[in-house]
Amino acid sequence: MQSLNGRFSPLKKNNLVPYHRFVSQQLQLRLITRLRESASQFRTGTAPRQILFIHIPKTAGSTACTYIEACIGSYKSGRSARISELDLNNLPSEERYAAAHQARFTCGHFSWSLMENIAHQSDPYRFTVLRAPYERMRSYYFYMRHHPINKIPRGLLSVYARAEQEPAMFFSGDTDQRFHHVLNNYMTRALGGESLRVPQSALEWSEVLDRAKANLERLDHVCFTHSFRSDFIEVLDAVDLPLVEPIRRQNVTAELVESDEEKALMERPFDAATDEAIEPLIEYDREVYDHARKLKDQKGRFHQAA
Repeated sequence: MQSLNGRFSPLKKNNLVPYHRFVSQQLQLRLITRLRESASQFRTGTAPRQILFIHIPKTAGSTACTYIEACIGSYKSGRSARISELDLNNLPSEERYAAAHQARFTCGHFSWSLMENIAHQSDPYRFTVLRAPYERMRSYYFYMRHHPINKIPRGLLSVYARAEQEPAMFFSGDTDQRFHHVLNNYMTRALGGESLRVPQSALEWSEVLDRAKANLERLDHVCFTHSFRSDFIEVLDAVDLPLVEPIRRQNVTAELVESDEEKALMERPFDAATDEAIEPLIEYDREVYDHARKLKDQKGRFHQAA
């Protein structure tokens, strides 16, 4: 088992081509995007459509954020913004809210309610990426075990440190509020919550679940991790952003793992005790995910044009 003290390496960028080709692609993306925005604004007299992305951790969301920022501009430019409610000890400041409200593209680990509050248009383009809940939890566990400690938000350090334990111990009922804030049916809370606060009763969970299902139908698009590339290309087409290959994957869990022992552990199924511990943490997320799949199967519910 790895020691937290040895995890101070910088977070690797995944699948990067040589630097000059990376810069060339980024310049292409921004130039084409600006030309399209100017042409659209000249033709319609309206500003480009605002894009809001609810980023569910470990779904390929980092890839989506990075690519769209490369098109529109980084957060330093003010054209993109990142905002998060994931760290209870570091909730968004007024300055972050203002930047997210003004940006053309805003992404992050935030709730539906926050997304509505940062919209500056009456009809922004809203999307998310979902992943089969059990697969997402497996990926999150190994991600926490290998994510460089110097890149972990201070308020989440205790949660990441817990992942040094065996899986059954990690997922078993923990009383740490931060553990549940990060892991307990996160997709349901992000899509149905007035914040990311963890419901405290079965009735409250039921209400949040119902809102999450209803809100899925209000999104312009839902991508799925297993079909991410084709789904994401539909998003790019809907918001008139260019496709310049490759779409580089970012923050891939498997690429953080270096030891053969850990790679072998990732390939083995969890035992029955771990599965039993995980189930209460994903029971509502299963319903949200299944509902989203049904919606997409209904004649391409999420194949909407902007």
